[in-house]
Amino acid sequence: MKMALRGILTVGMMWGFFFAIGMAITSVLLVIDPSLAAFGFLLPVGFSLLFLLLQFILSPFIMDLMLRWLYQARWITPKQLPPHLAQFIEEKQHELGFSIKRVTIIEDLNPNAFTYGHFRKNARLVITQGIFEYLDEDEQKAVIAHELGHIANLDFVWVTLAYAIPTLFYALYLGSREVLSNIQNFSVGSDDDAGDATIGAMIAFFAAVMVISLVVYYIGRFLALFVSRSREYLADDFSAFHTKQPAALSDALVKIAYGMFVVESKRKAFKEKKKNNDLPAEFNSKESNYFQKGARPAIIKAFNPLGIFDIKMSRSLALSAISAIPLSSTSDAEAQEMVSPRAVAKAAAWDLYNPWGLFLELQSTHPLPAKRLKRLNEHAEKLGQEPPYPEIGQLRPPESLWDEFFVDLFFGYGLSFVILFTVILLAPAIYTAAKLRVIAMSTSQAIMIIGAIFLVLGIAWWYRKTIRYPKITRKHPRVRLIDALTDLTKDGYYEASPVRGKAICVEGKLIGRGIAGYIFSEDLMIKDETGVAIVDYQALISIWNWYFAWKRIPEILGQDAIIWGWYYRTPYPVVKVWRMWVPSRNRYFKNWWAGANTVIALILLGIGLSLMAFGIFLG
Repeated sequence: MKMALRGILTVGMMWGFFFAIGMAITSVLLVIDPSLAAFGFLLPVGFSLLFLLLQFILSPFIMDLMLRWLYQARWITPKQLPPHLAQFIEEKQHELGFSIKRVTIIEDLNPNAFTYGHFRKNARLVITQGIFEYLDEDEQKAVIAHELGHIANLDFVWVTLAYAIPTLFYALYLGSREVLSNIQNFSVGSDDDAGDATIGAMIAFFAAVMVISLVVYYIGRFLALFVSRSREYLADDFSAFHTKQPAALSDALVKIAYGMFVVESKRKAFKEKKKNNDLPAEFNSKESNYFQKGARPAIIKAFNPLGIFDIKMSRSLALSAISAIPLSSTSDAEAQEMVSPRAVAKAAAWDLYNPWGLFLELQSTHPLPAKRLKRLNEHAEKLGQEPPYPEIGQLRPPESLWDEFFVDLFFGYGLSFVILFTVILLAPAIYTAAKLRVIAMSTSQAIMIIGAIFLVLGIAWWYRKTIRYPKITRKHPRVRLIDALTDLTKDGYYEASPVRGKAICVEGKLIGRGIAGYIFSEDLMIKDETGVAIVDYQALISIWNWYFAWKRIPEILGQDAIIWGWYYRTPYPVVKVWRMWVPSRNRYFKNWWAGANTVIALILLGIGLSLMAFGIFLG
């Protein structure tokens, strides 16, 4: 209830502020000149409102066409879903008064599901094969209940209202800027001094409005994302309340967000051995109650779909799908560590304690998985159930990563702007100031200083390259995905971020695209025996990405592959390709970004050395 109230108050506050400032500005403009109000200010705002209305009306139909043309999709009726889901959807439709006429199935093993539409009566439900392939019946129902929660809570409308505000404030910014550019064409009264004073006050007023509108535009974007995240929490609440199984949604999130699908094999083993009164000592631990919930039967593979994140987020939380491995394939100690709540807590520690987690969540439509799991633990306790992952938040990394965070932030995002600033403004300004004798140095000295700056930038870019792309060779030992995911050691994979890569070699099967079913998604998903991760393939030339997605990916989907590259967390785990070997196709696929960054560093160093030498020569 508190989360719903926060979202409502946020949306109401943003709209109230927009109408207040809009009415004040309009009143001032109408007093000054009606035509200025109509054409210089209200027109861009009115156009934005019309655009938002048309977007709300047309977007579902556009999405229908996109799914038909650009995704491997087919359509069925809700009654054609497996019985446990068809019955659940039918019950909730009658109980809550919404209607789903058809379900879209995307033929991709990347687990994902989402809804879209206008209102409760024309909602669309989209499902990929991945969830039915990798989630059991209770988990499937929990995920579908989450999506039904979006429909029942009218999230189409709430999120549209939230995202409309930044657009409208940007229209206020444009309108104010337009008024400022034309305001000097108007004079007020016959007294020149009075007229000048009035015009000056108007300029100050609309300059303030322009600045405030731009600031609120950026703040509004973050507030809209907050509203979106609050709706995700409410959808989780809906699932927990209507299924009475928050643990099922927790398990689904663990699989979708962290890829720990071996939990299923452990539970099945426990149930079978419990039935035969043959419980091994490994289950007689404090975690045994967790496994005593038993295994829930997986749906037959004749029909496969589902997921839980917005289609734009399907790439964003995607260490996600793996069929269970036999317990005999690992030692008891390995299996216990892989499937225990403690292992999940280790994976969740990145979300909670790496500064990048908070930084990226502020820019995301979805809360961090760890925070959702903690909230579902609370739901389980309210229902008198044991929380499924009680150690989340209790396991902490060995050191703070705030120093690495600021280093990554500068070298990942700031350094490019520093170089751009140097090339466009700083270097020309230093040279011009020296030539015009504005500063006490000769032009040769200015050139040497500029050269020194480029040398520093070249060294900085080289260091950036070592952070993003540490040394990797084809002799690098193979790493299981779960080992990288749960690593909390100093200087280990826990330090990975959107900028800081860690050398890795993974081996597994290419099971789907990064964006489920999207024919122009050049990224892949790889599955080993412990998890699934996004494979980030990125060519130097963008058009090659499209060709790779369209022509090459269909040839290698379903094939085994070995990938050497770099492991990142954003917060989803990603393996960026350096070299990818597909034995069945006898093909290597290569990525040249590390080499390109080396070339950029060498160019900057070369420019710096050349300028310094030229400056010495002139001097």
